[in-house]
Amino acid sequence: MNERSDRTLDRVGAAAGIAAVLLLVSLFTMLPALPSPDKPISEIARSAAVNRDGLLAGTYLGALLSGALLVFGAVVAARLRRAEG
Repeated sequence: MNERSDRTLDRVGAAAGIAAVLLLVSLFTMLPALPSPDKPISEIARSAAVNRDGLLAGTYLGALLSGALLVFGAVVAARLRRAEG
């Protein structure tokens, strides 16, 4: 690989890593959570029905987080292989 494509790959990896951190923080801070498992099932079901849109958004952000982590991990692995020779 040439130097230009190496820099581009590193930038993509950095952007994916930053995106993964931001998505993780948003998942923990902004989205609703279900009640703990020791609560009655009726309370858990009611909470899931009330917070349906928030839970769906959390699932979507979780999928984006998984993709960003896959890209970041692939770039880190490629960088380590290049460093070894």
